[in-house]
Amino acid sequence: MNSQTHKLIFFDLDGTLISANSWQLSNSAFGLTENEDATFFDLYHRSIITYKEWIDLIARILRERKLCNKDTFTAFTERLTPRPEAATLIETLRTMGYTTVLLSGALRQSAEAVGKKVGIDHVYTTTALVFADDGYVSSIELHKSMDALPMRTIKDEGLAKRSIFEEVCAVFGVAPEQTMYIGDGGNDIEIFKQTKKGVLLGEFAPLRDLAWKKVSNLTDIIGLLS
Repeated sequence: MNSQTHKLIFFDLDGTLISANSWQLSNSAFGLTENEDATFFDLYHRSIITYKEWIDLIARILRERKLCNKDTFTAFTERLTPRPEAATLIETLRTMGYTTVLLSGALRQSAEAVGKKVGIDHVYTTTALVFADDGYVSSIELHKSMDALPMRTIKDEGLAKRSIFEEVCAVFGVAPEQTMYIGDGGNDIEIFKQTKKGVLLGEFAPLRDLAWKKVSNLTDIIGLLS
């Protein structure tokens, strides 16, 4: 491997660094019923509501039901469990000279908590909780990259992640095709189209044809770097 290639490695959060979906876990923990959660996602998935409208629905329930404040959400993030091999992988990558980036559609607070547990260098997300003066959720903030996106498209979150991906690559002076990105789901498709080193963790069919490699375990990534 060329020493100047793939020194920037991106990881998704849900289904990648953790096996669970942090959105589903947090929604359930803070007031959304399973039916509400599934209904809102279905409305977004079918483009009946926009990505922002979907997020705003979740924020409204969190605000109205008064179960989510800074303290309760911090306690929630402490329960998010990375894959057992994640921290060892990140440490190995560091010793090999790689910079690691967590890039997710999850809430920033969730991603930062997991990133800290595994030792990720940088964390970027499309969303973040905003708390009011009383400590409870007031809204969910979207990353600034969302401002310029066509909000009626079904791929809003994926396009936002791609925009952040491009920004990070520019900051580090690395071309997108010189990076590696490890992901598992639909909002990773746009980035897989850009990087020539998209690694699929799992069996998500829409990513198979776009993936450079497929792995079943995070530790398999080390073998791809030699």
